[in-house]
Amino acid sequence: MTHPSDLHTDDQVIRPHVEPGETLLWTGRPDPAKWPQGWSLSLFGLAWVAAVVFIVVDRLPGSDTPWPAVLMLVPFFVIGVYLLFGRFFVNRWAKQHTRYGLTDRRAIMVGPRDRLTTVDLSTVAIMRSPSLRGDHVSVYFEGPRPLWAGRRLPTNAGVDFLRQGPPGFHDVADVTGLGRALTYVVR
Repeated sequence: MTHPSDLHTDDQVIRPHVEPGETLLWTGRPDPAKWPQGWSLSLFGLAWVAAVVFIVVDRLPGSDTPWPAVLMLVPFFVIGVYLLFGRFFVNRWAKQHTRYGLTDRRAIMVGPRDRLTTVDLSTVAIMRSPSLRGDHVSVYFEGPRPLWAGRRLPTNAGVDFLRQGPPGFHDVADVTGLGRALTYVVR
């Protein structure tokens, strides 16, 4: 099924969310071909799946373990497989249905299912994170955090539904265009 944002340009998806008096400086999208961050989650997923398989193999042959007890392990197996493989597919799908816009006052993100996130640029620090090869850039809009806030899960790791990290533009291939637009909003 085709998502509505696939039928429109980035500008057509973002422009309805631009408020009167704002100037749209840049529109773009993440690169779905770029792999997500957070490889430690894959290692954790591998250990999780291995533990579930070990328990099943250890308990099933010739044991009196009831089937409901074995079936209770299925959700744990599914979680492990998601951390190991599934998050890559979910991340790619989310990137294919996400559009970004930068105005002189706000950052606008329209995600899957037309989930709208906006950030007032006057209240956040703007942090750029180029890729190692310099062919992609991620920009994070970090607001104030309480001192007691712990370490966050990596953003753009396929577990963004947990909403641990700051909002941002992830894995943008238009490094020059976004960089030029950011010079107009960073004071």
